[in-house]
Amino acid sequence: MLDESHIVLALLLALCFPTAAEVKYWPDNEGPFLALESKARSGEPGVVRVSHYWLPGGGSNCSWFVGGVCRSRTASGERWEDWTEQGAACPRVWLEKVEVYARGTWWLCVDTGGGIVVGADGISWVDFMTEMPLQDYGTTLGVRVREVK
Repeated sequence: MLDESHIVLALLLALCFPTAAEVKYWPDNEGPFLALESKARSGEPGVVRVSHYWLPGGGSNCSWFVGGVCRSRTASGERWEDWTEQGAACPRVWLEKVEVYARGTWWLCVDTGGGIVVGADGISWVDFMTEMPLQDYGTTLGVRVREVK
């Protein structure tokens, strides 16, 4: 049986070496981890920890802010303006591979961020690119996920 230190180490390895580790987890209430791929194929529900970001205001979410305008691109290389209210920052291994269904919208994982990780509790953070938060910061939200073909 794995203790918490082994789980944390596995998560760190997966985050630092996502392609080499081949470890893609989807946390939910049924157990500590289930494979993301099986969840995404079946569309089963899961839980994420919520945050949101809005790039027009600059700040820590915009690494290139010039003349009052955020010029940064998403981690997928696209203009953030094309993804407002439909894009999200997700754990790196989900980038451009997964959509998250929350609050009546499918959000494509087009971005990542330093705080967008799988937490010690096994729940992944998802940072929704929306002007108004979906709900209070850090709270959990029931979602569905699917693979992007």
